[in-house]
Amino acid sequence: MVIEPLLYYLTEDFSEGLARVFYSNPYNVGLSFIDINGETVLSNISEIVNRFSEGLASIMYLGPKIKSGFINKKGEIVIEPKFFYAGDFSEGLAPVAVYVDE
Repeated sequence: MVIEPLLYYLTEDFSEGLARVFYSNPYNVGLSFIDINGETVLSNISEIVNRFSEGLASIMYLGPKIKSGFINKKGEIVIEPKFFYAGDFSEGLAPVAVYVDE
C-alpha cells in the first residue's frame, strides 16, 4: 500500500503528481490536494479548484458574481480571477469565458 486510507469522502486521479481529495467530518466537507506519497500539499481549500494541468489549476470563487482564475501548485494566484469560466490548460492555452458587460 502506497497511501494509507484516510477519511476521504472522495478521491480523484493524480494529475501532474497531485490528486484532489475531498474529506468529510461532522462539521464540513473540504478539499485538499495530496502528492504521490500521500502528503497534503494544499489543504482546506474553500473555493472550487479543478485538477492541475501544465502547472496551473483553475479556481472559482462563488458570490454575487462568479470569478475564475488560476493558481499554481503552491496555492498562489497567478492569473487573477476575472473570468466567468476557466478550463484546463493544454499546449499553453486555456479556454475562458468572459463577461460581456465588462
